[in-house]
Amino acid sequence: MVVGSDGRYFSRTATEIVVQMAAANGIGRLVIGQNGILSTPAVSCIIRKIKAAGGIILTASHSPGGPGGEFGVKFNVSNGVEIVDSVDIYLNLLRTIFDFNMIRSLLTGPNQLKIRIDAMNGVMGPYVRRVLCDELGAPANSAINCIPLEDFGGQLPDPNLTYATTLLEAMKGGEYGFGAAFDADGVSISSSLLLVSISCDRPRPVGCRSLVEGKYTGHWVSSFLFPE
Repeated sequence: MVVGSDGRYFSRTATEIVVQMAAANGIGRLVIGQNGILSTPAVSCIIRKIKAAGGIILTASHSPGGPGGEFGVKFNVSNGVEIVDSVDIYLNLLRTIFDFNMIRSLLTGPNQLKIRIDAMNGVMGPYVRRVLCDELGAPANSAINCIPLEDFGGQLPDPNLTYATTLLEAMKGGEYGFGAAFDADGVSISSSLLLVSISCDRPRPVGCRSLVEGKYTGHWVSSFLFPE
């Protein structure tokens, strides 16, 4: 069974409880993300990769974190406890889906596309740093709020125009050609890595040419902003 969290408050304690309950109920092997961190898509990926029985994800998605925040448990539908790199397996999957060389040339070439990605202090921080900066060569300042925090830095990890204000202001400045924000557990990563500009008829903020949002299970979970 795979176990991961978005790093919110109580996740470490809950992970320890899951380990104890698993041992008490005869679960022979647990695969846990390093430091307890795994995005929801990564948990699904690892379940398929190692043919696990299922996975437990400790998250409340884009709901508030911290001692007074919310906490939730998802279950996605062999010996010992294994700590795995939170990014490795999912990164290898992305390499089979996307042309990394082409994206790297887009982010580092003479006509470089400058990007701004806000992980909102949720689980996506390590993924954004590793994939976009380390693997694809985007400058370090392309990624912000990449350290997972138990209270998400005191902000609601809901990547919309109300809460992703830091990203919105950066995009209005005109320096960046592409911007994206993620919610706490990264359920929008699959659609968010498509570096495309799609015009749509949804209301757009002043100063932005187009707005694209990734839709997952009926909820708008990621926002993309393109400046004029």
